[in-house]
Amino acid sequence: MIFTVIAFLIIICSFFNYKESFFIFLTYKLILVQNITIIAIPGVPLLTVDTMLTLWFALLYLVEGKKNSFTNVSMPYRVPLIIFCIVWLLSSIFSVAGFGAEFTRYIQDILNNVIIVFLIWKLVETKEDFIKLFKWITLLIFITTIYGFAEFLIKSNPLQQYELTIIGNTERSINNMYDTEYRGYRVSSVFSHSIGAGVTWALYVLTIISLKVKHNVKKIPWQNFSILTAVLCIICIFLTKMRSPLLFLGIGLLGIIDLRKKSFYKFLGILVIVLVIISPWISKLNLTVLYSLFNSSAAAQVSGSSMQQRSGQFQSAFTLLFQYSPIFGLGSKFQDAMANSSLIQSLLGLESIWLNDIVKYGILGVLADVIWLYYLIIKIPKYYQSSDAFWLSIAYAITITATSVPGFQIYLLYLVLFTCLKSTSKYNAFNE
Repeated sequence: MIFTVIAFLIIICSFFNYKESFFIFLTYKLILVQNITIIAIPGVPLLTVDTMLTLWFALLYLVEGKKNSFTNVSMPYRVPLIIFCIVWLLSSIFSVAGFGAEFTRYIQDILNNVIIVFLIWKLVETKEDFIKLFKWITLLIFITTIYGFAEFLIKSNPLQQYELTIIGNTERSINNMYDTEYRGYRVSSVFSHSIGAGVTWALYVLTIISLKVKHNVKKIPWQNFSILTAVLCIICIFLTKMRSPLLFLGIGLLGIIDLRKKSFYKFLGILVIVLVIISPWISKLNLTVLYSLFNSSAAAQVSGSSMQQRSGQFQSAFTLLFQYSPIFGLGSKFQDAMANSSLIQSLLGLESIWLNDIVKYGILGVLADVIWLYYLIIKIPKYYQSSDAFWLSIAYAITITATSVPGFQIYLLYLVLFTCLKSTSKYNAFNE
């Protein structure tokens, strides 16, 4: 199995160059979906390649990784992330599925949403680190766009179909293929979901535009190739035919607008030219998807979630919560334990962080989210005086409030946020 072979090659390389191997893993992690497993035997805890590699680099860091850590500053989001760990543990203990069923998921959540974030903060430190990682990720993002175009042309995703065979257990597999009746075929490329693909591409676009327009960086790494990749990402975002990436991209762009800078007007002119060039890929349906963010009739045309539907989801969520466990929630595996409940079915896809965490983690989970968003949007951007971190955080917060972002790897958001924070004069003063 090719994914496992690559994983073990990365592990072998980590003995010789821990930091370089970690950067390769961070890039590889982008395509490691839940269906890419090492162990998927019924009755045995699921072990994904992603989780195994994260655990490996965490353990190896304790042995020799500290030699590659140069920051003297504590990870700024440590308080909300530690709170999450505590809340997830309590929810697992009091879950309707039982702690035994929840334990594996709890470990996965800590590794993939907390431990990896601490490792990135410690290990991605110097300018050379950021440039090296930027190049690795740019190359992979470019490949994902090319694959996205190929997928759109053949209206099929052979990679996802192959990944479904890897897990070898249909009950544990994740298949996010959509009905093509309303919007046609939706591109997801190498990612597990079209929304995750679109948000990842949008994050890359925002990074490139911010560097060139807001910060007027004369020469970014692989400049022409990076700009080309960003343009391809914009086309692919429309090919996903999803609203979430457009919402994230639109709000993120608000932080780049500066009418006093010449670079903004240059960007505006280039954007118009790009839109003209990519107009053949932007069909009437694509524009309807864009309009559906602001218009209810357009939302109905693309079969998007309505306010009435979302209201019904929240009613079901609160009913379930107060019937069972209002403080700790039902746990992350509640759907397995309560599959036949009509209330469970009416939750649909839990299309908001609030819907998801109300049911899974209860009142404590909601409070943890509030604390996390306070750090994300207010405390940390203000403390480091980073408008980049603020706008990126507000864009993500609004997006996950409006809908879910399945398939998006949140470590990538933290990586960009850390880049913003570590480029401020305040951080450099702290780290001296």
